[in-house]
Amino acid sequence: MPLKNKQYGSNNYKVLQLCNLDSEGYRNKSTSRIELTKNAKAVSSISLPIPDEEVKNFSVTKIAETTNGFEVAVNWGGGNNIYDVDFYFALRGSQFYLDEIKTGKYGADTEVTRTTKKINPPIPINKVKIIGYLE
Repeated sequence: MPLKNKQYGSNNYKVLQLCNLDSEGYRNKSTSRIELTKNAKAVSSISLPIPDEEVKNFSVTKIAETTNGFEVAVNWGGGNNIYDVDFYFALRGSQFYLDEIKTGKYGADTEVTRTTKKINPPIPINKVKIIGYLE
């Protein structure tokens, strides 16, 4: 997904969800990642948890541009504990930082709870480990 806001100037940023293929052409789940490219060169990569091995039912549900940068939304869990977690990255200077995390928790017999956490100080994108922010 290309980022098109004017704040990027002549830099051509794209946010991609990628994974490598094995020798038979199947997805290698342990290589799943979000990659940020600038002018067609990878500048940062965020490893994603392995679904059902590291995090139950983990999936990326959305990657979208925001006013200040981009959002990566994930979903995981099952039964009475299902989580939606939105990671917000903002451009500051010439680098993207994890700026905010919004979490929703719900289940069959539970009320929806939502929390917003401002990350202070913001974390450079190349230091972000998504699995570390999942309860």
